[in-house]
Amino acid sequence: MALALIGLGLVILNFKTSFGPIKLVQVVTPVEPLIQKVVHRIYCPVYLSLKWYKQFYSANSIQFSNRKEIMDW
Repeated sequence: MALALIGLGLVILNFKTSFGPIKLVQVVTPVEPLIQKVVHRIYCPVYLSLKWYKQFYSANSIQFSNRKEIMDW
């Protein structure tokens, strides 16, 4: 696994798995005080089906719901 932290809001994870290489990109963008927009993008070979990573990212996945009520930036 290789990790690249580019600035404050961009993380790129490169995985080498038995299924093939997978790249996960996470972008965090401040929208307004105490509110951030988080976007995850998964890039993988075509032969990996949607079913494979759907088991990890579903409606039951852990959400970013822990919010602080104070401004620390």
